[in-house]
Amino acid sequence: MLKGLLIIFCVVVGIALYFCVKEYANKESALISVFLYAFSIVQFKAFSYMYYKNIIGIILMLFAMLFLKKAEINKKRLWAVVLCGGLLGAIHRQTFYIFGLSYLFYAFIMHFNWNYKKYS
Repeated sequence: MLKGLLIIFCVVVGIALYFCVKEYANKESALISVFLYAFSIVQFKAFSYMYYKNIIGIILMLFAMLFLKKAEINKKRLWAVVLCGGLLGAIHRQTFYIFGLSYLFYAFIMHFNWNYKKYS
């Protein structure tokens, strides 16, 4: 039962990784990243040790980054970033720190990017 649930979570990580990389880069890069994730040693170790909180945290962080990119176009999607970030902070604090630092750098760079008139 638990191993089956872990397999489902690992598949969802691959799906979240695909959509996030596809949004930031392109389809070919997304397929390469999923291929590298599927055959990485880290993925097999997470499977053998059953790191549920870590895997769920990675899923939430990837979806939060995906929704953050989509929120640049449509501000109505900002609630999804807050929801994923809040759940991430509640479930896995270490991954939330990484997400928080990434968001801090993202907000700082977007604020001082003079070519991007929406945030300046």
